[in-house]
Parts: sequence; structure tokens; C-alpha cells
Amino acid sequence: MRRVVLACALLFGGMLAASPLLTRSASAHPFETDLYSLRTMVKIADSGQMTALVVLEVPMQVVLSGLDVQEGDSQRKQQKALEDWNTGTWDQMAQGLTLTVDGEPVKGTWRPIEHPTNGKGAEGFFVYLVGFDLQQELPKEGYVLRIENRSYPDKPMVYSGSATAQGPWELVRDSSRDALGDQVDTPLSNPGRWSKDAAMRDLEIEVRPKG
Repeated sequence: MRRVVLACALLFGGMLAASPLLTRSASAHPFETDLYSLRTMVKIADSGQMTALVVLEVPMQVVLSGLDVQEGDSQRKQQKALEDWNTGTWDQMAQGLTLTVDGEPVKGTWRPIEHPTNGKGAEGFFVYLVGFDLQQELPKEGYVLRIENRSYPDKPMVYSGSATAQGPWELVRDSSRDALGDQVDTPLSNPGRWSKDAAMRDLEIEVRPKG
């Protein structure tokens, strides 16, 4: 799966760490390191451009124990094993994601994004990011956008999400805010920013022009 360069790092600003590795204080969930996490974000820019990003945190021990390497294997073989694991993870994330507008599938593809944190490990987790490569225009009169995530359904997990709209656009409805209330605006290090309710696998927003 080829990667695409999305503007996620810029569009989501403080949601992603600027350093090469995510740190728990800046970006990771604040719970036990044996818990996975899924976080879904959507941003509507002034121009109406929609950017969607999904972040998965996998416990580091899960990744390390899943690599097909042995003590004494060359660094090249270890690196190739990690690359294969990462590709499989991005593929599984993409296969579990659907994005619809007004109930209809949207033309586009979920792909791993170019970001220095993607596929890297730090502070107990490996972090994986996929973004939606949108390939159609969205209705200018507004729409209901829904992202459903069926990846890793059997893993112990916490969830979070957020949505923002800029300029002439507003969010009439945002399921992440409905679930988390004002906690959705707090740092990711706040336990209240997360939920164990699997309903938060899905993010649904209604976008309308202001006025």
C-alpha cells in the first residue's frame, strides 16, 4: 500500500506531536499500556476541504512479540519484519474503515499518512495513522458524514474522537462531543478525554454553512 502525503499534521495541529515519536504526555492515552486505543478526527477547513484521520495505538509488547525475528537476527531482517508488521496493520485499519456522506459511500481510499510518528514506538505503544484520500466533491449545502471503524473488534481498547469546522462551516451535530461533553476539548492526557464505550468507534457529524 503506497502512502499519501496528507495535510493532517498541519490541519490537526496540536493533536499530533511535532517530535519524531509520540509521547504519552502529549498524544497517547493515559491508561495501562496493555490497552489499545482508537481515535477518530475530522476537520472541515475554510475552503470546505474535509480531512479525516484515524490513530491506532498498539501495545508495544504486542508488536514485539508478533514480529517474526529471533535473537541474533540481523538489523536488516528485524527492520524488514517491522516494515511488514506495519504494512499489515495499516491494511487492517483501512479494511475496517468506511466513510459515508448522507448514507452513501464516498469515493476515496484510507491510506497511511506521511508523518514521523507513523509506525514508530514510544512510551509503551506503537502508533499507526491512516487518513482518507478524498476523491470527490462534498455537498456545498451541507451533509451528514459518518466514519465507522470495525478494526480490532476483540482487543481491550479505549476510544476518543473530535471534530472541528472552520470559517463559513459549523457542526450542527458531533457524536464525539455528545459522548465526551466538554472533555472533548481537553488534552489527551486527561482520562475524561477517553471512553471504553465501543459506540465511540463511530464518529458522525452534521456539517452546514453558517447563517
